Amino acid sequence: MNEALRVNRLRADFDIDVRGIIVKEKEVEGYPLRSTYLERMLEESEGVEVAKALLTREARPNTFDWLFSIRRHDLTVEYYVALPKYRELFKDNPDYLAVADFRMKHGDAK
Repeated sequence: MNEALRVNRLRADFDIDVRGIIVKEKEVEGYPLRSTYLERMLEESEGVEVAKALLTREARPNTFDWLFSIRRHDLTVEYYVALPKYRELFKDNPDYLAVADFRMKHGDAK
């Protein structure tokens, strides 16, 4: 497979997974999550660009800490960025991976 086509497919797969957060959040019992901020961002940009924007934000939504505390990492963008299959999409700036890795290990500790 041509390299550009492979990377485009990987970006598309990442986009599908990030958009899946909005669907999967309905699985969380006792908390009616609705990621309206993420939804709005995804209406304007693809998943990789949304992830990069979220990884450079200083303030994180309160839901990140809550999801981290109940071990629902899969409902965070950082979870997908940190997956080995998607890491290459963020190699243009090592800070993206460092922030995602840190948040996955420590939550949103400042």
